[in-house]
Amino acid sequence: MKKLLFVGLMLMCVNELMAQTNDTITIYYDAEWKKIDSKEGASFYGKVFKGGDGLWEARDYYLDGVLQMKGTYLDELRTKKQGAFEYYHENEQLSARGVYEDGEKEGLWTYWYENGQLKSKGSNIKGNANGVWIYWDETGELKSKGSSIKGDENGVWTYWYEDGKIRRESNFKGGKFDGELRTYWENGTLKRHDVYESGKLKKGEVWDSLGKEEAYYDFMIMPEFKGGERELMKFIYENIKYPSIARENGIEGQVVVWFIVEKDGTISNIKIKRNIGGNCGKEAVRIVKMMPKWKPGMEDGKPVRVSFNLPVRFKLTGP
Repeated sequence: MKKLLFVGLMLMCVNELMAQTNDTITIYYDAEWKKIDSKEGASFYGKVFKGGDGLWEARDYYLDGVLQMKGTYLDELRTKKQGAFEYYHENEQLSARGVYEDGEKEGLWTYWYENGQLKSKGSNIKGNANGVWIYWDETGELKSKGSSIKGDENGVWTYWYEDGKIRRESNFKGGKFDGELRTYWENGTLKRHDVYESGKLKKGEVWDSLGKEEAYYDFMIMPEFKGGERELMKFIYENIKYPSIARENGIEGQVVVWFIVEKDGTISNIKIKRNIGGNCGKEAVRIVKMMPKWKPGMEDGKPVRVSFNLPVRFKLTGP
């Protein structure tokens, strides 16, 4: 009787394994996590199968088989995340952990660097940062700490240098500077004292590292194409080539390209944020890759990396 029961349990396990294998869907993705038809050209692949609780279990992998993500979805098309999720770096170190509810991040989320060092942690409500968030650098030193409400910074945010000295203290309201903004040189000397009201500068003063007052300069200066917006539009107009497939099919509209302007003004991490088809996105990226160096963005007098969204309009003219 015990042998029959054991064999019966074995058959049940085999049947469940076969059902899971038969119901598993494999999906391939390119480097931008867009679905493609085959393994050729893929950077990741994923598997999804029906779980026992009615949710769809999902696993994503790097091409070498290392787990990239595990979590659950409400449907087999993976349109909405539900439940606990974990993400991993390619070296198998945990990258992020948290919970989704109805497709949005909820509760505590924690992030790690590839070396295993804690990167950041904080709470979310309906996909937005809500409550205290703390950030560290790759060595474990505190970088910044502050509170957010519905995704917007609110109250005092503090930022530190690597040696633990305060670099900046700023007050926010609804995601905008509101109240005092103070920054400090690495030797502890006050560098800047600005006063804002709903994001608008009311008054400000800046000093050098010895405490001598200097000519005022804005805390944040956005990156700029050399010559300004007019020269940028001229550059696009003179270099753009309307894709033949788009022209033949009457495709027109606006493509949005996202990229980062590096500290030295070079362009990197180019991505299409909005496309209209007909190779228009590809052409917009080609134009961005052709661009000379920009004037880099500046924060408190120092160049910084800044992300930028560039709309490129395609409009048919003539017969």
